[in-house]
Amino acid sequence: MRSNSLAVALIAIVAGVVITAAQGANAIREQRERELVLVRHVRQHLADPGDGLALAADRRDLDRLVGPRAGRAVQPPGAGADAEALLDTLAAVADAWHERLIGRVPFGMPSRERVNGISAAREALGQLQSRIGRDGADRFFPDLQQEIDALTRFASGRGDVSEQQIDTALRLADGAAAGRPMPGPGGYRAPAGTRPVAPPPGYGPGAGPGYGPGNAPPAPPPGGTTPYTLPPIYQEYGQHGAEQTDGATAACHTLRLSAGASASPADMRRAAECWSRSTTWPGWAWQALDALDLGVAFARADRDCGELDAMREAIRDLGSRIGAAGLSGHVTAVATRAELDGRWLRNSRACRP
Repeated sequence: MRSNSLAVALIAIVAGVVITAAQGANAIREQRERELVLVRHVRQHLADPGDGLALAADRRDLDRLVGPRAGRAVQPPGAGADAEALLDTLAAVADAWHERLIGRVPFGMPSRERVNGISAAREALGQLQSRIGRDGADRFFPDLQQEIDALTRFASGRGDVSEQQIDTALRLADGAAAGRPMPGPGGYRAPAGTRPVAPPPGYGPGAGPGYGPGNAPPAPPPGGTTPYTLPPIYQEYGQHGAEQTDGATAACHTLRLSAGASASPADMRRAAECWSRSTTWPGWAWQALDALDLGVAFARADRDCGELDAMREAIRDLGSRIGAAGLSGHVTAVATRAELDGRWLRNSRACRP
């Protein structure tokens, strides 16, 4: 009887260790997935930074996720490394983007930590894929492989955007974070049937992304939790439209920053709805679309089918207004992705309760 009790106890201990290890690996993977969502989103903004407002928020989110471990040395995983160690090594992808966007170290002049980290991440990803297999329904590993390949191209000067374009986008983000948003390539269009309003100071044709000597914008506000302190322009701009309440833009901007901190699709949806009502801001449509896009990505990462359905409903409700601002093609792309992601989750029975 005693030996049977000991055997049962040992089995329970072993089972507990296995379950704990699996839970640890799942938690690390979820962190990597959230980082991947943000990295892929930031890369889109570098090609089309708009007025810098959304990129400034994304960069703040990236610093919150990666900043505490910035500059750490990443070692190549050993042949017998467990899943937790391999998934931990994959953090080098977000680390590399943190060094470029926060540390301002060009891809052509990388630190040794960045070079070694990307190499280690590629090796870790290969080991994970060989152990788990290539599940066609799981896009995490293929998407991460694309980001590692993209980093390799950037390092060799063949990136999706040039170093100069990245620096221009970052200057736009600096200006937006300091209360000096400026239109990037393409600018914004007013919705059909609406009367344009005066843009905030520093926002308009001729302002440009550059700054003269002695006129550099102050440093972006540090990362942190809500409540956020925003430059005065965001509180004041709500007064420009008679139909808007004072500080409407500031409220939407704060909602977006809060949603980035929580990485919550529901919070991103609320931010999108807020921007859709704050049409006195010249770039309101891009901000609303950006929040919807991130909300869909977070819902997929969370395997939250109910929230994906809510995002699709929000896209239907807000899509016509955003599309009227000249973004109909972008709205269609986000709506299609939400539809495909929901179908994939349900077909693979991956929805979380």
